[in-house]
Amino acid sequence: MSTTRMSTSDSPRAPEPRGEERRFETQLAAWTAAGLISADQARRLREAERDARATRERARSSLVPEALGYLGGVVVVVGAALLADRFWSDLGTTWRLVVLGLAAVGLVTAGAFVPRAAGPAGVRLRAVLWAASVALAAGFLAVLTGQAMDLAERPAAVTTGAGAVVVAVALWRARPTILQQAATLVALSATAASAVVLADEHSRVAGLGPWAVGLVWLLLARGGVLRPARTAFWLGAVASVVGGIFAAETDAGTVLALATAGGLVLLALRLRDVLLLGVGAAGVLLVLPMAVRDWFGGSLAAALVLIVSGTGLIGAGVWIARTGRDEGSRHRRYDDGDPRLAVLTSVVVVVAVALVVGATR
Repeated sequence: MSTTRMSTSDSPRAPEPRGEERRFETQLAAWTAAGLISADQARRLREAERDARATRERARSSLVPEALGYLGGVVVVVGAALLADRFWSDLGTTWRLVVLGLAAVGLVTAGAFVPRAAGPAGVRLRAVLWAASVALAAGFLAVLTGQAMDLAERPAAVTTGAGAVVVAVALWRARPTILQQAATLVALSATAASAVVLADEHSRVAGLGPWAVGLVWLLLARGGVLRPARTAFWLGAVASVVGGIFAAETDAGTVLALATAGGLVLLALRLRDVLLLGVGAAGVLLVLPMAVRDWFGGSLAAALVLIVSGTGLIGAGVWIARTGRDEGSRHRRYDDGDPRLAVLTSVVVVVAVALVVGATR
C-alpha cells in the first residue's frame, strides 16, 4: 500500500499554553476534582477566561497604533518648529496662513478618520489630534488678525481667542471627550483674560476673566448643564484657582484667590474628593505665601499662619482618607443642582465681573 501515514511530528500542533493559562487550567482541574464546580461550569469558566484574554490582547495591540500616532504627532510638531525657526521670518503672511491652516485642517481630518473600531485608544488619539488642532487654529487666527487684518494687539487677542472657542466648541460637540472640554475651557479663559485687558489696558485684574470662566464652569457642572459633571467640576476648579492667582496682584485679588482656594477645600471636604482638595490646596499654597509676605512682612505671625494653614490641610487630607474618599466621591452626585439656578447664577457672575472691570478703569 503506497499511501504514507503522516507522522505525528508532521501534524499541526496547538500552541503551547503560557504560564498563566497552565495555572488557570490546573486550578480548574483541581476545583473540578474536588467537586467545587462541575465540568460544565469549568467549560464556561474556560470560555470566559479565553474571551477576557482575547480582549486584553486586543487592548495591548491597540496601543501600538496609538503610540505611533502620538510619536508621529510629536515628530510633526518638532519638524514644524524647526521649519518655523528657520524659515518663518522669510515667509509672507499668505504662506504663514497656508501652513497653519493646512496643519489645523490636517489634524482635524486625521482625527475624523480614526476608525470607531479602534476603541478607547482611537478616542484618545482623536482627542489629542483635535486639541492640537485648536492650538493651530488659534495660531492661524493670530496671524490673520494681527498681520493680514492689521488689528491692534488687544482686539486681535480677543478675536483670536473667540475664534479658537468656536473651533473648540464645534469639536467638543462632535466628540464630547474630556480633552475637548478642556480645550474649550482653555480657549474661553484666554478669551476672557484678553477681554479684561481690552477693557482696561493697565488693568491688574486680568485674572478675573479666567476666574469667572472657572466659576461658571463649576456652577454649570453643579446644575448638570455640563457633562461629565465630575470632570467639569475639576476643570472649573483649576481654572478658577489659576485665575485667582493671576488676579492676586491687588489686595482685593489676593482675598478673592484665597477665598476661592479655601472654598474649594471646604467643598472637597463635603464631597470627600481628594483631587478637588489637591486643587484647592495648591491654590492656598501658591497664594498664601504672597499674601503673608505682603500683609505681614517677615513677622512671626506670618510663619504661624503658614504652619497652621499647612497643618489644617494635612488634617483635611487625612480625614478624607480615613472616612472613605472613594465611597464619598463615587456615590455623591456632582450635578444635583437646579439647571436654571446654575445658568442664572452664572449670568450674575459674568455681569458682576464686568462691572468690577469697568469700575477699575
